[in-house]
Amino acid sequence: MGLTEQLASYGAYHRDPRNKRTHFIGVPLVVLSIFILLGWLRWTFSSSISVSAAHLFFAATSLYYFKTDLRLALTQLPASLALLLVAERISQLPWGSSLGIFLVTFLLGWFFQLLGHYYEGKRPALVDNFWQVFNAPLFLAAETLFSCGLYHKLKDRVEEATRTNLPG
Repeated sequence: MGLTEQLASYGAYHRDPRNKRTHFIGVPLVVLSIFILLGWLRWTFSSSISVSAAHLFFAATSLYYFKTDLRLALTQLPASLALLLVAERISQLPWGSSLGIFLVTFLLGWFFQLLGHYYEGKRPALVDNFWQVFNAPLFLAAETLFSCGLYHKLKDRVEEATRTNLPG
């Protein structure tokens, strides 16, 4: 599935502006929580070299985003990198503090996303296709560019494809 189809498929579940706004809060919170969780899985090679599963996940998803679309990848990369850096610090806190922050960010993130879907009147896209969860950061990057008046051709293609892809 190409970029236009991926964004249209995800976008079909996210037409209401309130839903989109809640996702700009909820998606980063969930990404942060996933990075925290993966930050607990760590391999230390020396006193100065430590790699976590969050690093590996970030690298893998970044490669996927760059393969999908350079402009969108570059748009979302700073936010994802910032979330990774914050999560790495949180994952190194004492267990109780780290776990508490993980739970708050995970639950709050999903609260905002489900609130948005309440406004939308549609279930989340990942209910129909779990892999849509990876399209959320790209969708937000695309929405950011579109709202700045950029990437007109992609926006037109996505809008057209979305109209033919609306879920029931």
